[in-house]
Amino acid sequence: MHRISIRNFKGIQEAIIDFTKLNVFVGENGTGKSTIIHALSLLKRSLNSYQLNTDLPYINLGTPEKLVPLGEVAIITLEAEKTLDLGRLHSGSVRFRVEIQFDVQGLLHAETEILDPYKIKSSWDRYGAASIEPKELQIEEFTFSLAPGVGLGQAFQPVGLVARETSKTDAQSAQRVGRIMLPELMKLSTVPIQAVTNTYVVPLFRGFSEPSYTMQTSESLDLNPRQGLIPMGSSLATNLAYFNPSREEKIYRWMQDVMQVSIDWRQIPGGHVAIENPEKSTFFVNEGFGSNQLTFILEEMVRTTGGSFISVEEPEIHLHPDAQFKFGKLMTTISLEEKKQILLVTHSEHIVSAVLTAVREKKIAPQDVSIWYFEKKNEKISAARAEIDGEGHTRGGLTTFIEASIRELKEYADSSNR
Repeated sequence: MHRISIRNFKGIQEAIIDFTKLNVFVGENGTGKSTIIHALSLLKRSLNSYQLNTDLPYINLGTPEKLVPLGEVAIITLEAEKTLDLGRLHSGSVRFRVEIQFDVQGLLHAETEILDPYKIKSSWDRYGAASIEPKELQIEEFTFSLAPGVGLGQAFQPVGLVARETSKTDAQSAQRVGRIMLPELMKLSTVPIQAVTNTYVVPLFRGFSEPSYTMQTSESLDLNPRQGLIPMGSSLATNLAYFNPSREEKIYRWMQDVMQVSIDWRQIPGGHVAIENPEKSTFFVNEGFGSNQLTFILEEMVRTTGGSFISVEEPEIHLHPDAQFKFGKLMTTISLEEKKQILLVTHSEHIVSAVLTAVREKKIAPQDVSIWYFEKKNEKISAARAEIDGEGHTRGGLTTFIEASIRELKEYADSSNR
């Protein structure tokens, strides 16, 4: 993901967030940090249709009139890119833009646009017909006729082909090559769907509550805490059971890095999966809440493909400050080694310090990190990005966040001297 722009959505009047490899959102409660994640999830849930789907796996946002002020239009725009090999069409980065506009009645306007290597835009409007620009695409000796995409995320539909005879090919062989290119063109048209689908949220409510879980018939792409802790735990246990040895090794190593706790899982009679600590010969549910909830985060980091965008709400819950620091440094490593974009929404200064320390230690470049401070003044939400230099020092955007910790320490010191 490259950039998300939001206007008149929930409490945010206007915000533009540029994403890097590792992103950290900090700020007081109610300042709009989670709203950015909700906007991304709203786009994902509304793909392939022209209906606004506010029923997210981890939260139901309710009806549109609760999300946008009366008489206003909410706008969510996402710009991103995905690297693909499209044969003769293109090999490399494909840039795109997806936008939805909605009011209290629901979806008003939607656009899906390929920005590069070709410029193609499909639009839909509540009060008019869908449209496509351009209606034809010229590639080499081929002319492809285009129709509007079907639903949000599809940039177009290739509906016709005319191939010119050239000095190298006759008309018949040119038509044959053109037909081979049609699937590649179709793949290009759905790049936005592919990319937005690979956005995931590790929800706030997470943790094992049982020693073993019923194994489901397939892996779960999105964990759904609204189904309850037991079904959510069953989904995670099933995902773990499908892991290959290399994925298992990563989970084990990462858990050791943060918590110094061992984890393993095995299928047991009755179609169940037991989650255990092999060193203690005990079920993992008997470990602390910190280790339990951390498993849900690490599983998402392992299971998702390279290029995925993973948001984690309050990763610090139940973690000791030292574990929070280790977790922050681990996320810098994972973002680079696993080639994934990570967004941490946190209230932990220890996680922020860990990320800045990783910059100072040259484990991640400052341009690969963004730290955003959210605040609310006079009912207006703003987000400011802190400048980070090569030594991990920040300027702007984090002052209030750091000052809160200083005030707490000063108050404690003053009370001790009375």
